[in-house]
Amino acid sequence: MTQTSQDQVFDNELKQKKRQTLILCWTIIFVLLISAAAIYLVCIYAPPLIISSETTRITGPLKKDGRIDFWRHIEENYYSDLKIATDENGFRIFTRTFGNVYESANASREHIEQKYQKLGLDVNIPPTMKFPELPQKVIADYYAGLGKGDSAEIYELEKKLSRTWTLEDAPMLAEWIKTADEPLDALAEMIRKPAFICPAIMTKKSTLFSIQFLEVHSCSQIARVYRTRANYRIAKGDIDGAINDIITIYQLGRQLEKDANFVVYQLVGIAIEGIAAAIPINANPNHPATKEQLKRLLDAIDQLPPRADWNKVMEIERAVILDTTQIFFHDNDNYLKKLFTLIDVTTPPETNANMSRLYRLCLSLPCNQNIVFNRMNEMFDKQDSILASRASLFDKRLLTSGGRGKIISELIGSIFLCFGPAGKAKQRIECLNNMKHLTLALSIYKIEHGEYPKADWIEKIKPYLGDNFEKYLRCPASVNQDIGKTNYALILYDKVPEYKDALQLVELREPVPFDQAVITIEEALNYFSPDKTSRKTGSAHVAGMNISKQTGAINFTTPYENLSELKKLLEQETK
Repeated sequence: MTQTSQDQVFDNELKQKKRQTLILCWTIIFVLLISAAAIYLVCIYAPPLIISSETTRITGPLKKDGRIDFWRHIEENYYSDLKIATDENGFRIFTRTFGNVYESANASREHIEQKYQKLGLDVNIPPTMKFPELPQKVIADYYAGLGKGDSAEIYELEKKLSRTWTLEDAPMLAEWIKTADEPLDALAEMIRKPAFICPAIMTKKSTLFSIQFLEVHSCSQIARVYRTRANYRIAKGDIDGAINDIITIYQLGRQLEKDANFVVYQLVGIAIEGIAAAIPINANPNHPATKEQLKRLLDAIDQLPPRADWNKVMEIERAVILDTTQIFFHDNDNYLKKLFTLIDVTTPPETNANMSRLYRLCLSLPCNQNIVFNRMNEMFDKQDSILASRASLFDKRLLTSGGRGKIISELIGSIFLCFGPAGKAKQRIECLNNMKHLTLALSIYKIEHGEYPKADWIEKIKPYLGDNFEKYLRCPASVNQDIGKTNYALILYDKVPEYKDALQLVELREPVPFDQAVITIEEALNYFSPDKTSRKTGSAHVAGMNISKQTGAINFTTPYENLSELKKLLEQETK
């Protein structure tokens, strides 16, 4: 081969190698670009929120910035037909008569003006009557004047007001008692109106999640004022007056649950009903309630209006949480600071530090909002929230925007979704009302026969419960709903207990046939024992069970709560 031919071959091989190297370089660059694009799309890119039935659930109305106006949606679809600005609404008369009380008295000017406008009232016209101060505040002010602002005496006396009490117990309330009757009796008539609706207020500084709290918290405090007077009336022997107060508390709670469709109204209304059920109508042995009085109370409880449709409540709650999610992605750091404060108070100390770091890291990187909204709707459809208790800084989902969206959805779901607690609270209050009926029926039986029934007690009180007596015999939280069985057991005593708060009914872990629904006081008190294996009592409720007392009071209690007092029952039984 000539030199020229060799050079030609060499040049061709060199060109071939250059070509191959160039192809390899471009291939590597292409792969790197594709990889970078894929990494960007999967890990960094956060697509804009798509307004649809899968994400925002509703597609309008819209705000000026293009976001969904969930507030207008709720007002137009769930509140437009309520007669909030008429005198069929007792809350309107209440506001016109007493103005802003308790929590709502501390509202911003914007909040107050909007409330009066929605009620059809003139904010410049002063109220015509002064509402009573909280008795707890009267006590606190009295002791503060004595230089005992934080004394144990205040705590004990305030605790006393939740039971029967007289002016010998709290002489500083003498003037309060004199002045409380007129406004409380006037408000009772307002609560008996067809509705008692607190208008939901949206101000510049509020969110759909926070708008309802001021007014309903005031209603909760009002219920405690009635409880204080009812307990005073029981101690003084005014049983009719006490029953009027108990009925008023029941009606207030049910009014909030009936028309106001926010979950927080349901929860506060349920809590208010619990306040009414816990009042010991038969705590005064010198003035026990008569058969007619007990029947009046039973009939009043039976005639309470039904609660709001739960499906409607849940759809409004969905809008509230989706609005919260929308704010989460758009508003300033102040909202996020509040969110991290909630993490601190809603999670165990050993997990909230990791959770806070994890979510701050998530928020510092883009996340897929569409996944967050989709997941929130999935939680609602399944009526379940994912508790974010497994927080770890090594969560592999941090690597992708979709994964971070899932983490954020767990954060919002575990903190804000209320259907779990609300559903459990609803079951608890229905169970509590069952026990109230049974306890009042047992009291009526005692009046007629001179003693409480023992064996076959359910058969003996059936006449006082009506034809549908079985609906009062099963706890709604119990999985087993067999006809002919009950979750409630009557405590049998060898002798009549002298203890004022003697237990009467407790819940059973598993329902039993009617003729087996009895239990000894020793077995009942085992529920409050550290030895879980010996417990026969208990319930399907989370963290505790309902118990009834011979005084007519029904309470939701937890293990070890008031254990020292409950042990007195066993001590008296074994003397």
